[in-house]
Amino acid sequence: MKVGFVTSTGYPELTPDDRLAADALRDQGLDVEPVIWTDSGDRWRVLDGLVVRSPWDYHLAPDRFLSWIDRVQATGLPLWNPPGILRWNLNKGYLRTVEAWGFPIPPTRWIGRGSATPLVEHLMALGTDEAVIKPVIGASAQGVIRVTRASLADGEAHLRQILGSGDAMVQAFAPEVESAGEWSLVFLGGKFSHAVVKTPRAGDFRVQHWAGALRQGGRISQERGADGHGTRAAGAAALPRGGSRRAGPVCRGHPAGAGWPGTLGLHFGPMIWRNPLSGLTARNKIALLLSVASIALLLPGLLRPMITISASIDAFGKTREIFRQTQSILQAVKSLHESGNDFVAGLILLFSMTVPFVKAVLLFPIMGLADAAKRYRLYRLVSSISKWSMADVFVVGVFIAMLAARATDNLDASVESGFYFFTGYCLISNLAFQLLKVDPSPSSPN
Repeated sequence: MKVGFVTSTGYPELTPDDRLAADALRDQGLDVEPVIWTDSGDRWRVLDGLVVRSPWDYHLAPDRFLSWIDRVQATGLPLWNPPGILRWNLNKGYLRTVEAWGFPIPPTRWIGRGSATPLVEHLMALGTDEAVIKPVIGASAQGVIRVTRASLADGEAHLRQILGSGDAMVQAFAPEVESAGEWSLVFLGGKFSHAVVKTPRAGDFRVQHWAGALRQGGRISQERGADGHGTRAAGAAALPRGGSRRAGPVCRGHPAGAGWPGTLGLHFGPMIWRNPLSGLTARNKIALLLSVASIALLLPGLLRPMITISASIDAFGKTREIFRQTQSILQAVKSLHESGNDFVAGLILLFSMTVPFVKAVLLFPIMGLADAAKRYRLYRLVSSISKWSMADVFVVGVFIAMLAARATDNLDASVESGFYFFTGYCLISNLAFQLLKVDPSPSSPN
């Protein structure tokens, strides 16, 4: 059986979370392949089913996405979650339906495209001085801003920008998000599975990974939350029926004693559990192996002899060797220090030894961190460090020294095994870093 994981152009090889799920399905004997929903040709028609996983650009072309759903449905190909749920959940107007079911939602003003009503009137109608403005079709907090009475001008401009191309919504800001965070309640097959607490970083209100939010497991029962408040409102995340999985974000601390469902991820999204290393792309797996190899080459490159220099004189028709010295990089640093050349010794120690070693070691947490924001920041740090690595310059310097010595009648030089190990490190570590691909966005925006 062949199953397609629906993804986007930003994740042609699937997200780490998707790859983890794909590996689990392959262990059960299924073939899984990526399907970019915007690709032409509809190559997915030869598959046995589609699972909508990470089409995180759907909100940029919602009409096209709806047409794609129609096209898939017309073929009779199984689609999870079902087409009806995908359409229903595309527009955040579904919160009106949730409210009609009897579940509380944040006080919200629904604003149609082209509306000229000033933002201040919406705030007055909500009875608040602080709100969140967002498009009704959006993902990963794109186009979402927080506005107060002090920032009305910026908020008004942003609202006009959204209304120029679509509908908007203004919701009363829930300060509990900043302190208690947001609970994501995950339902599988209509049954509660697990919960995750997403807490924004200091000074922010967004709970996405790319914004630096912290995610951790939360203990919660079907009936009551960890703070004693009822979470029955989260049952909205289990509706409508027929989907394979659902994730409902709930803000704790609602004054009525229940959770506030903010938005419902009924159509696709992560299960919010992962083994970071198991989700590596083939490209990053190669980078990981090359990183291990580069460290294995670096150590002997530092410790083993690098170059041998000898001097001789011709006297009475005979050549006599008067000087021969073989040194490793570490021995060269030690000799420079003992001769009083601490500055040069320090430069070699820092730029040709310390920086390369730190760069090689940091590649591992870059590929292993589950937090996408931290992973990308570390990647940028290593990228900056690499600019100060003089390992390759050192190799060239040794090679030039050898050529210069050989060009002199009474001097000779030969490179030793340490030179080849260190050169190998330079080539392989640079290749590993070039292959490494780190996305600034998380594996899923929610």
